[in-house]
Amino acid sequence: MTPTAAVGLLSATLWKPQFRWVIERIEVLAKVSWTTMRRNESETAITRDHLARGYLDVDNAVQQRMTTMLRDVHYRIHANVWVHPDAVEQDPAKWRAQFTRRVERGQSFRQPFLGMREFHADVTPADDTKPITWNEDLGVMLHSINYNEQTGAETYDWFDAKIVNGVLDIPRAGLMAEAGKAGV
Repeated sequence: MTPTAAVGLLSATLWKPQFRWVIERIEVLAKVSWTTMRRNESETAITRDHLARGYLDVDNAVQQRMTTMLRDVHYRIHANVWVHPDAVEQDPAKWRAQFTRRVERGQSFRQPFLGMREFHADVTPADDTKPITWNEDLGVMLHSINYNEQTGAETYDWFDAKIVNGVLDIPRAGLMAEAGKAGV
């Protein structure tokens, strides 16, 4: 799981404009197994022309794609709350406590998912499961997606991902931020 996917899971449970989730560590608690799936996707977005016609001709706009994905995953996410300096409420413990209550009650703002909306995820209280024995250099992985509110542009940052004893430690900043460059 990428840090951005972990942020998505946590934000599905509790999101407030006053804070952001900061992922510190992801523990892999189940053996990694892979599967493939073939699915149909539209090769185009719906345009004004499609709306004017009232339909999208899927027979002529469909592409079949093969997806290779993890299956039966089980993670433990370690995260912290970064509170925006302009937020009225500055106590991150308040947001963590609210998150814990929502997880215990099984509440979420939207259905949590992994990767694609078809792959629903369960966010449950942490248990005592130990990380699996797994060491691997995963290469460069997506660290964060940043949005410039003035321009509406997205930038991306990356990091060197390594699993050590089933644990993926996430650096505070990605490679681009460390180099003093804007993400690309």
